[in-house]
Amino acid sequence: MSDPTIDLDGVEVSHKDIEIARDGDLTVRVIEYEEIDSDGNMEPAFATDFCVQKEILKKRSPVFASMLGPHWREGKQKLIELHEDTGISTTAIHVWLRIFHGDGDSKETCGKVNHEHLWHVYEAAQKYRLEIDDAKAWFDLWWNAHELEVDCRIANQLLFPCWAFRHLRAFGYVTKIVVYNEAGYISPVNPTPHKDLQLPDKIPQQLNKAKLKLKDTVQKMLWEPMAEFLQKERSGSEDKRFVQHQRRLVRKNIWPSEKARVDNGIEHLLERIESLKVDRAEENSDLHEYTQGDHLDASLGLAVEKTRTQFDGLCLKCMAMSESGRGKSDEAYFAKNRRKDWDDECRDEGMDHGDDSWFFSYLGRRPFTERREYWWDSWNDDRWW
Repeated sequence: MSDPTIDLDGVEVSHKDIEIARDGDLTVRVIEYEEIDSDGNMEPAFATDFCVQKEILKKRSPVFASMLGPHWREGKQKLIELHEDTGISTTAIHVWLRIFHGDGDSKETCGKVNHEHLWHVYEAAQKYRLEIDDAKAWFDLWWNAHELEVDCRIANQLLFPCWAFRHLRAFGYVTKIVVYNEAGYISPVNPTPHKDLQLPDKIPQQLNKAKLKLKDTVQKMLWEPMAEFLQKERSGSEDKRFVQHQRRLVRKNIWPSEKARVDNGIEHLLERIESLKVDRAEENSDLHEYTQGDHLDASLGLAVEKTRTQFDGLCLKCMAMSESGRGKSDEAYFAKNRRKDWDDECRDEGMDHGDDSWFFSYLGRRPFTERREYWWDSWNDDRWW
């Protein structure tokens, strides 16, 4: 039975024991620190002792292999200390020790680990030179346990971990959520002290371009029937209908497009369009009678339906295929477009997507990107209208 507290350099800290291996021959003591003043001075906050097998640690990490070798003091000891004064959590070390010993699917390392600890798990891999691929199966289990808890705020904080662990389905899911729900400019949030962990700049750029494209889709699909209406002579009652239609769009902050761009996330904009349809259905007036089934009214439902199904998130597989240079070709990426099979090789890993996800997952050379985006805009104008 472990002591509830231990003395570390004259500081009494909370302490607990966790058994990873029953036949363990080594104790790994993880010591977390906390700041004690505004100058950034730190002292131990609590300690956790993990019972593990020495040879397993040496095989899985070159840092541990060196530390536990014959030339270091720790190699001759039964207890080694990991001083995590850089902010890596004890939970993150716990996850890796479980993975090392074949117990990565336990409740302690899946169900009880929140999304912020994913950053620590990755940072621990960098510090101790661990193979991130060794944690991919664990991350898949973690995602399956927590996927339904992910809202826009959490999705923003999961952008980097999902990218870092190379999980296609999770990365597609969180990128779709932020594109549809983020109200302003999409800027990934790092909730940890590890500020060196950042997405490549190109990824937030592509997310914001995808978001802008969705807003353009909504506005084009709302404007098209109105433009068609204005091109023909109309009766007085029809003109009244047109004015009422625009007035409703303005009152719901759907129109003009400039106001909608500033104030709304995509999903909020779509919900307002849907609420406008509900309001009309509940009306009991002459206006209700002659707007039923009207082309202007129908455009609302079409705009919502097309926009909601247009973007499936960024695809890690397509992103990898699109990067060229240093002997690497992007031919496989463009071959998808020629075959019109945009999620080929992606859907097998749970990432089903259409052409917009394929397009915005491009991370290739800038000169070609600019020419390609001009072609995409022209092609989509012809396709939609």
